[in-house]
Amino acid sequence: MYIINILIKAQSSQYYFCQNVSTYTPNSTYGRNLDATLSFLPNTNSGYGFYNFSVGQGPDTANAISLCRGDAEPGMCQSCLNESIVQLRQACPNQREAIIYNDYDICYLWYSNATLLGNFNMDHDLIYLCDPNSTTSNKEQLNELLLPFMSKLSREAAAGGSLLKFAMGNVTSLAFPTIYGLTQCVPNLSGRQCSDCLEYTISQIPSYCDGNVGGSMGSPSCTIRFQIYRFDINTSVIPPPPSPPSPPPSPVLLRSHPVPPTGGKNSNTARTLSVIIIPTVGVIIMASICIFMVLRRKRKPIMKFESKYPIYNLIFPVITFLRSRLFYDKKGVESHGHYQ
Repeated sequence: MYIINILIKAQSSQYYFCQNVSTYTPNSTYGRNLDATLSFLPNTNSGYGFYNFSVGQGPDTANAISLCRGDAEPGMCQSCLNESIVQLRQACPNQREAIIYNDYDICYLWYSNATLLGNFNMDHDLIYLCDPNSTTSNKEQLNELLLPFMSKLSREAAAGGSLLKFAMGNVTSLAFPTIYGLTQCVPNLSGRQCSDCLEYTISQIPSYCDGNVGGSMGSPSCTIRFQIYRFDINTSVIPPPPSPPSPPPSPVLLRSHPVPPTGGKNSNTARTLSVIIIPTVGVIIMASICIFMVLRRKRKPIMKFESKYPIYNLIFPVITFLRSRLFYDKKGVESHGHYQ
């Protein structure tokens, strides 16, 4: 890793860096691929100011990305990118890799023949700009306030989605004026990668902007900024953070309630009827069982008697039935004992 603390300043609000390790000629394959990449790049806006496009294969592949601040309006973002393309080609006419930060931190443009997306590396160039007009001698107390505040914004940015990882906020104290902060990552980073990049950058504040109450630090993967004045552009374009998932509904407990007895005459009548009906039904059931058992018993055949007098024909069967029920036959008396 190497720190760049002296940037080539094109204008009052533009800073660029030309990587001189590798160059190309204008009519080479890489030169034509780079022309095509930068020509089509402004048409690839993800919707939140992130641009990405590539042309070519192998070592002649031209990759380019551009990222605008999360609170930049679409027209401002597009204009910043178009200006950056022209200015970076003029400032770095034959470098295979170059970066420009335009309008301070409104947007940046980065192109290279190396893979840019998915190639997260915290050892890349860390660029910092410290505000010489905002300083304090109480450095320790400043760091105790600033570092936790920026870490909070780091967590908020890392929690963003795949289209935008951006956070802004402010913190107040009795020792310092209100401090405003910003954190942002390239949205293709995972939440963990974004958090690692921002936390590493924040940890470098005491080393490179020690005592400064204003400054910007970052790399092509993530950036931070803090000032004692507001520098937001248009916070209305920032989408609201995602809502936390709703908790599952609590189980509904159903409790049975005893039915209170009804008072009055109707209640007494119901109790009286139950006292009368239940025993009566029981007696009827028992009587039916007894009659059924009696009819099932094997009876001796009844002597048939006919008389010329019709009344005897009616009376004789009755007498015979009573005799069979009231007296034991001889065999029955002998087998069961004497009848007394």
